[in-house]
Amino acid sequence: MLPGIEKLLLEGISSVARARGFAEEGDVRIVDRYIGTQILISTLFAVGVLSFVIVLGNLFQELFPRMAEGTVSVGDAFQFIGLVLPYSLIFTIPWGFLTAVLLVFGRLSADKELISFRMAGMSLPRICLPVLVLGLVFSGICFWVNVSIGPRSEQAISFLIFRAATEKPESLFVEDRVFSELDDKRIYIGRREGRTLYDFHLVEVDELRRATLYVQAEKVTLNSLPSESAMEMRLENAYIEAIEGGDFREKAPLRVREHFYRVDLSGLKSSRFKTGQLDNAALREALRSGDLDQGQRQEVFSELSLRYSLSLACMTFGLVAIPLGIRTQRRETSTGFVLSVVIAVVYFLFIVFAKTKRAEEGWLPHGLVWLPNALFLGLGIWLFLRVARR
Repeated sequence: MLPGIEKLLLEGISSVARARGFAEEGDVRIVDRYIGTQILISTLFAVGVLSFVIVLGNLFQELFPRMAEGTVSVGDAFQFIGLVLPYSLIFTIPWGFLTAVLLVFGRLSADKELISFRMAGMSLPRICLPVLVLGLVFSGICFWVNVSIGPRSEQAISFLIFRAATEKPESLFVEDRVFSELDDKRIYIGRREGRTLYDFHLVEVDELRRATLYVQAEKVTLNSLPSESAMEMRLENAYIEAIEGGDFREKAPLRVREHFYRVDLSGLKSSRFKTGQLDNAALREALRSGDLDQGQRQEVFSELSLRYSLSLACMTFGLVAIPLGIRTQRRETSTGFVLSVVIAVVYFLFIVFAKTKRAEEGWLPHGLVWLPNALFLGLGIWLFLRVARR
């Protein structure tokens, strides 16, 4: 190309860019506000929708059946919503940010606005600066929720369940579902009428989740013992069998017309060791105390690593979402939402897998929780470099 023509074209491009208001340094800040505002508003909207869905799902699963039966009051339902909502932010903030970045950059790419910014001399990393800033802000919020708000909410939910159980023990049981909130018991009922249970099955398990006692009864009547943090079950036409040396007084299977079985409900309280209900300071204090066995220490290390890893999910999702949003070049929200669902599901499946291995030796679960961040960061950097070179 002739030097004169090349110079003329460059001047023309520069003048067009200035006319669009993006060439001067002061106007670059307008671009930052323009992109940042869209991502912020979209993130807040997405977080609100996702949190509503999660809370509503928990209400349908946990409370609505009990409210219909009168075992849970409306006040307890609203308290449950107030506790689940902040806990859900651990997942909805990163997911909402991912959805927002995908939608905003997909639209910017479809409307050719990214081309205008780059013609004005802005590099892709500079265009994406608002995403980095908001990612850091949301990561900080996620860290605060993970280390403080989330554990307190989980502890309060546990206490709410414990209070309801001691006052109305029938609220623990839902038809055709296994009750497993107590570490040493699994209880299934086929039908419930008030405090009377039918088709009752109970299995006691040891620390290794091996069955030690099996109890089956045609009918069970519940009696609350709030002062003792327990409930008493009156079993009728029961079959009782000790398994692998269970502690029942008779080794042979028994069939009895009536038997009283006491269930200690203190295990529902937050007083037992639950890493998810302890903040970081309490977890570190537990490590320093030396009272934990090897499995519990590994669980604490895994919980601490998980909280830090989840706090960085916003940065990871933002880096992946930018190139994917640019490449899709779609204005519709459906494409961006579907992509966000796929990415979030894959990411959180890694987290769930790591949590299931937290008590098993040889898996290094405190390292496994960092695997999704490492994989998605690597993928995001590779995609971003490819898009930036275009």
